[in-house]
Amino acid sequence: MPAINLVRDPVSILKSFLNYKRQREFRDIFTLSCAPSSILENRVGYGFYTDIKPLPSLESLPFWCFDRMMCFHDGLMLKDCVQVHNVYYLDMQDIIGKNAYKNMRKLAQHLKLEIPKECDEEFFARRIADFEFLLPIRIYAHWSDIDKLRNGFSNDLEALQLQGGITINITTCYALAQEDSVEITHLFFKETIMPIMIMISLKDYESFLQNEKLQGVICEYVRLFVKEVFIKIDKEKAKRLTEEDVLKYFQACVSMRQAFREATEAYLEVLHTRKPKMIQRWKYYKAFLKICEESG
Repeated sequence: MPAINLVRDPVSILKSFLNYKRQREFRDIFTLSCAPSSILENRVGYGFYTDIKPLPSLESLPFWCFDRMMCFHDGLMLKDCVQVHNVYYLDMQDIIGKNAYKNMRKLAQHLKLEIPKECDEEFFARRIADFEFLLPIRIYAHWSDIDKLRNGFSNDLEALQLQGGITINITTCYALAQEDSVEITHLFFKETIMPIMIMISLKDYESFLQNEKLQGVICEYVRLFVKEVFIKIDKEKAKRLTEEDVLKYFQACVSMRQAFREATEAYLEVLHTRKPKMIQRWKYYKAFLKICEESG
Protein backbone atom coordinates (compact mmCIF):
# COMPACT_ATOMS: atom_id res chain seq x y z
CA MET A 1 0.00 0.00 0.00
CA PRO A 2 1.48 3.41 -1.01
CA ALA A 3 1.56 6.37 1.39
CA ILE A 4 2.82 9.95 1.65
CA ASN A 5 4.77 10.92 4.76
CA LEU A 6 4.86 14.70 5.07
CA VAL A 7 7.82 15.58 7.29
CA ARG A 8 9.22 18.81 8.67
CA ASP A 9 11.89 20.26 10.93
CA PRO A 10 10.52 19.38 14.41
CA VAL A 11 11.21 22.89 15.75
CA SER A 12 9.18 24.34 12.88
CA ILE A 13 6.37 21.89 13.62
CA LEU A 14 6.27 23.08 17.21
CA LYS A 15 6.31 26.71 16.09
CA SER A 16 3.34 26.10 13.78
CA PHE A 17 1.25 24.54 16.53
CA LEU A 18 2.07 27.41 18.88
CA ASN A 19 0.81 29.82 16.19
CA TYR A 20 -2.34 27.75 15.55
CA LYS A 21 -5.24 30.14 14.97
CA ARG A 22 -8.71 29.97 16.50
CA GLN A 23 -11.87 31.85 15.62
CA ARG A 24 -12.91 34.39 18.24
CA GLU A 25 -15.76 36.24 16.50
CA PHE A 26 -18.35 34.12 14.71
CA ARG A 27 -20.74 36.72 13.27
CA ASP A 28 -20.36 36.68 9.49
CA ILE A 29 -22.81 39.37 8.32
CA PHE A 30 -22.48 43.10 8.92
CA THR A 31 -23.80 46.40 7.57
CA LEU A 32 -22.27 49.37 5.79
CA SER A 33 -22.33 51.15 9.16
CA CYS A 34 -19.68 48.75 10.49
CA ALA A 35 -16.05 49.85 10.25
CA PRO A 36 -14.04 47.18 8.39
CA SER A 37 -11.23 47.41 10.95
CA SER A 38 -13.73 46.76 13.78
CA ILE A 39 -15.22 43.77 11.96
CA LEU A 40 -11.79 42.18 11.57
CA GLU A 41 -10.27 43.21 14.90
CA ASN A 42 -11.23 40.24 17.07
CA ARG A 43 -11.85 37.46 14.58
CA VAL A 44 -8.53 35.66 15.12
CA GLY A 45 -7.18 34.24 18.37
CA TYR A 46 -4.63 31.68 19.53
CA GLY A 47 -4.40 28.82 21.99
CA PHE A 48 -7.13 26.42 23.04
CA TYR A 49 -10.89 26.67 22.59
CA THR A 50 -11.32 26.98 26.36
CA ASP A 51 -8.78 29.82 26.60
CA ILE A 52 -8.48 31.73 23.32
CA LYS A 53 -6.01 34.61 23.57
CA PRO A 54 -5.17 37.52 21.25
CA LEU A 55 -1.51 36.45 21.00
CA PRO A 56 0.26 33.09 20.57
CA SER A 57 2.09 31.98 23.70
CA LEU A 58 4.94 29.66 24.61
CA GLU A 59 2.87 28.54 27.60
CA SER A 60 1.21 25.90 25.43
CA LEU A 61 4.52 24.38 24.30
CA PRO A 62 4.46 21.46 26.81
CA PHE A 63 1.02 20.42 25.56
CA TRP A 64 2.14 20.19 21.94
CA CYS A 65 5.37 18.51 22.93
CA PHE A 66 3.55 15.64 24.67
CA ASP A 67 0.43 15.33 22.48
CA ARG A 68 0.94 12.27 20.27
CA MET A 69 -2.47 12.48 18.63
CA MET A 70 -1.48 15.68 16.83
CA CYS A 71 2.31 15.82 16.89
CA PHE A 72 5.47 13.76 16.46
CA HIS A 73 3.77 10.42 15.88
CA ASP A 74 5.04 9.58 12.37
CA GLY A 75 7.71 7.13 13.51
CA LEU A 76 5.26 5.23 15.69
CA MET A 77 2.65 5.07 12.92
CA LEU A 78 5.08 3.88 10.25
CA LYS A 79 6.28 1.07 12.52
CA ASP A 80 2.71 -0.05 13.20
CA CYS A 81 1.48 0.20 9.60
CA VAL A 82 3.00 -3.07 8.46
CA GLN A 83 1.13 -3.08 5.14
CA VAL A 84 2.55 0.27 4.07
CA HIS A 85 5.66 -0.34 1.97
CA ASN A 86 5.80 2.31 -0.75
CA VAL A 87 6.27 5.53 1.27
CA TYR A 88 6.88 8.83 -0.52
CA TYR A 89 8.69 11.20 1.84
CA LEU A 90 7.92 14.87 1.28
CA ASP A 91 9.58 17.70 3.20
CA MET A 92 7.16 20.49 4.10
CA GLN A 93 9.61 23.17 3.02
CA ASP A 94 9.45 21.74 -0.49
CA ILE A 95 5.74 22.46 -0.91
CA ILE A 96 5.69 26.01 0.43
CA GLY A 97 5.83 29.14 -1.70
CA LYS A 98 7.88 29.07 -4.89
CA ASN A 99 8.97 25.46 -4.29
CA ALA A 100 5.43 24.12 -4.23
CA TYR A 101 4.65 23.88 -7.93
CA LYS A 102 7.67 21.86 -9.11
CA ASN A 103 7.43 19.45 -6.17
CA MET A 104 3.69 18.94 -6.56
CA ARG A 105 4.44 18.01 -10.18
CA LYS A 106 6.96 15.42 -8.95
CA LEU A 107 4.42 14.07 -6.48
CA ALA A 108 1.73 13.82 -9.17
CA GLN A 109 4.13 11.95 -11.46
CA HIS A 110 5.05 9.54 -8.66
CA LEU A 111 1.39 8.81 -7.87
CA LYS A 112 0.41 8.75 -11.56
CA LEU A 113 -2.05 11.61 -11.10
CA GLU A 114 -2.89 14.48 -13.42
CA ILE A 115 0.16 16.75 -13.65
CA PRO A 116 -0.46 20.35 -12.49
CA LYS A 117 -0.41 22.82 -15.37
CA GLU A 118 2.01 25.72 -15.66
CA CYS A 119 -0.86 28.13 -15.11
CA ASP A 120 -1.34 26.57 -11.63
CA GLU A 121 2.07 27.73 -10.39
CA GLU A 122 0.76 30.93 -8.78
CA PHE A 123 -2.05 28.99 -7.09
CA PHE A 124 0.35 26.58 -5.39
CA ALA A 125 2.49 29.48 -4.15
CA ARG A 126 -0.35 31.08 -2.17
CA ARG A 127 -0.78 30.99 1.59
CA ILE A 128 -4.36 29.88 2.29
CA ALA A 129 -4.01 30.14 6.07
CA ASP A 130 -3.49 33.92 5.97
CA PHE A 131 -7.22 34.43 5.36
CA GLU A 132 -8.43 31.85 7.86
CA PHE A 133 -11.25 33.21 10.08
CA LEU A 134 -11.06 36.66 8.44
CA LEU A 135 -13.10 35.64 5.40
CA PRO A 136 -15.72 35.00 4.19
CA ILE A 137 -17.71 38.03 5.39
CA ARG A 138 -21.09 39.19 4.10
CA ILE A 139 -21.99 42.87 3.96
CA TYR A 140 -25.68 43.74 3.88
CA ALA A 141 -25.90 47.02 1.99
CA HIS A 142 -29.11 48.95 2.70
CA TRP A 143 -29.91 52.51 1.68
CA SER A 144 -30.73 53.41 5.32
CA ASP A 145 -27.01 53.25 6.17
CA ILE A 146 -26.02 55.88 3.59
CA ASP A 147 -27.13 58.84 5.74
CA LYS A 148 -25.48 57.32 8.82
CA LEU A 149 -22.13 57.14 7.04
CA ARG A 150 -21.98 60.95 6.79
CA ASN A 151 -21.04 60.92 10.48
CA GLY A 152 -18.60 58.04 10.14
CA PHE A 153 -18.97 54.40 11.09
CA SER A 154 -21.41 53.71 13.94
CA ASN A 155 -21.02 49.91 13.99
CA ASP A 156 -24.78 49.40 14.33
CA LEU A 157 -26.58 46.43 12.79
CA GLU A 158 -30.10 47.87 12.57
CA ALA A 159 -30.26 47.52 8.79
CA LEU A 160 -30.10 43.73 9.09
CA GLN A 161 -33.72 43.85 10.21
CA LEU A 162 -34.82 45.70 7.06
CA GLN A 163 -35.88 44.36 3.68
CA GLY A 164 -34.68 45.53 0.29
CA GLY A 165 -30.92 45.46 0.79
CA ILE A 166 -28.13 43.88 -1.24
CA THR A 167 -25.78 41.25 0.18
CA ILE A 168 -22.14 41.35 -0.92
CA ASN A 169 -20.01 38.31 -0.14
CA ILE A 170 -16.30 39.04 0.38
CA THR A 171 -14.64 35.64 0.18
CA THR A 172 -11.68 33.76 -1.31
CA CYS A 173 -11.25 31.39 -4.21
CA TYR A 174 -10.64 28.60 -1.68
CA ALA A 175 -14.22 28.71 -0.38
CA LEU A 176 -16.90 26.60 -1.99
CA ALA A 177 -18.68 28.54 -4.73
CA GLN A 178 -22.29 29.42 -3.98
CA GLU A 179 -24.86 28.41 -6.54
CA ASP A 180 -26.68 31.22 -8.37
CA SER A 181 -23.95 33.75 -7.62
CA VAL A 182 -21.88 36.10 -9.78
CA GLU A 183 -18.29 37.25 -9.29
CA ILE A 184 -18.09 41.04 -9.48
CA THR A 185 -14.50 41.62 -8.31
CA HIS A 186 -13.65 43.35 -11.59
CA LEU A 187 -16.26 46.05 -10.88
CA PHE A 188 -14.30 47.15 -7.80
CA PHE A 189 -10.65 46.57 -8.71
CA LYS A 190 -8.59 47.01 -11.86
CA GLU A 191 -5.71 44.97 -10.47
CA THR A 192 -6.05 41.40 -9.17
CA ILE A 193 -6.68 40.94 -5.45
CA MET A 194 -6.49 37.16 -5.60
CA PRO A 195 -7.26 35.08 -3.68
CA ILE A 196 -10.00 37.50 -2.54
CA MET A 197 -13.19 37.45 -4.58
CA ILE A 198 -16.31 39.62 -4.41
CA MET A 199 -19.52 37.70 -5.03
CA ILE A 200 -23.20 38.59 -5.26
CA SER A 201 -26.32 36.50 -5.77
CA LEU A 202 -28.09 36.61 -9.11
CA LYS A 203 -31.14 37.92 -7.28
CA ASP A 204 -29.23 40.95 -5.95
CA TYR A 205 -27.10 41.50 -9.04
CA GLU A 206 -29.74 43.35 -11.03
CA SER A 207 -30.56 45.58 -8.05
CA PHE A 208 -26.86 46.34 -7.64
CA LEU A 209 -26.49 47.45 -11.28
CA GLN A 210 -29.65 49.57 -11.23
CA ASN A 211 -29.04 51.43 -7.94
CA GLU A 212 -26.13 53.74 -8.83
CA LYS A 213 -26.07 55.61 -5.52
CA LEU A 214 -25.92 52.47 -3.40
CA GLN A 215 -23.52 50.89 -5.90
CA GLY A 216 -21.08 53.76 -5.40
CA VAL A 217 -21.19 53.42 -1.59
CA ILE A 218 -20.71 49.63 -1.83
CA CYS A 219 -17.70 50.05 -4.14
CA GLU A 220 -16.02 52.48 -1.76
CA TYR A 221 -16.78 50.26 1.24
CA VAL A 222 -15.52 47.04 -0.39
CA ARG A 223 -12.25 48.69 -1.45
CA LEU A 224 -11.69 49.88 2.12
CA PHE A 225 -12.61 46.46 3.50
CA VAL A 226 -10.16 44.60 1.26
CA LYS A 227 -7.41 47.08 2.21
CA GLU A 228 -8.14 46.38 5.89
CA VAL A 229 -8.00 42.61 5.31
CA PHE A 230 -4.41 42.84 4.08
CA ILE A 231 -3.50 45.20 6.94
CA LYS A 232 -4.97 42.71 9.40
CA ILE A 233 -3.05 39.83 7.82
CA ASP A 234 0.21 41.75 8.32
CA LYS A 235 -0.71 42.43 11.96
CA GLU A 236 -1.35 38.73 12.60
CA LYS A 237 1.92 37.78 10.90
CA ALA A 238 3.76 40.14 13.23
CA LYS A 239 2.33 38.27 16.24
CA ARG A 240 3.73 34.90 15.25
CA LEU A 241 6.28 33.14 17.36
CA THR A 242 9.41 32.04 15.50
CA GLU A 243 11.73 29.05 15.62
CA GLU A 244 14.21 31.31 17.43
CA ASP A 245 11.60 31.89 20.18
CA VAL A 246 11.19 28.11 20.55
CA LEU A 247 14.97 27.56 20.75
CA LYS A 248 15.32 30.26 23.44
CA TYR A 249 12.61 28.47 25.42
CA PHE A 250 14.55 25.20 25.28
CA GLN A 251 17.75 26.94 26.29
CA ALA A 252 16.04 28.08 29.49
CA CYS A 253 13.96 24.98 30.30
CA VAL A 254 15.99 21.80 30.89
CA SER A 255 13.06 19.44 31.53
CA MET A 256 11.18 20.40 28.36
CA ARG A 257 14.40 20.27 26.35
CA GLN A 258 14.84 16.64 27.36
CA ALA A 259 11.17 15.84 26.73
CA PHE A 260 11.34 17.35 23.25
CA ARG A 261 14.52 15.45 22.42
CA GLU A 262 12.86 12.16 23.38
CA ALA A 263 9.77 13.06 21.34
CA THR A 264 11.79 13.90 18.24
CA GLU A 265 13.95 10.79 18.48
CA ALA A 266 10.81 8.64 18.31
CA TYR A 267 9.33 10.85 15.58
CA LEU A 268 12.44 10.56 13.40
CA GLU A 269 13.36 6.94 14.09
CA VAL A 270 12.20 5.63 10.71
CA LEU A 271 13.29 8.73 8.81
CA HIS A 272 16.83 8.43 10.20
CA THR A 273 17.07 5.05 8.47
CA ARG A 274 15.29 5.83 5.21
CA LYS A 275 15.92 9.52 4.50
CA PRO A 276 18.80 10.80 6.67
CA LYS A 277 19.62 13.59 4.19
CA MET A 278 16.24 15.18 4.84
CA ILE A 279 17.06 15.53 8.53
CA GLN A 280 20.45 17.02 7.69
CA ARG A 281 18.69 19.92 5.92
CA TRP A 282 16.83 21.07 9.04
CA LYS A 283 18.77 24.01 10.50
CA TYR A 284 16.52 24.58 13.51
CA TYR A 285 16.67 20.96 14.59
CA LYS A 286 20.46 21.12 14.22
CA ALA A 287 20.44 24.22 16.43
CA PHE A 288 18.32 22.37 19.00
CA LEU A 289 20.72 19.42 19.09
CA LYS A 290 23.61 21.85 19.50
CA ILE A 291 21.85 23.38 22.54
CA CYS A 292 21.47 19.88 24.00
CA GLU A 293 25.14 19.08 23.43
CA GLU A 294 26.40 22.35 24.88
CA SER A 295 24.13 22.05 27.92
CA GLY A 296 25.20 18.47 28.64
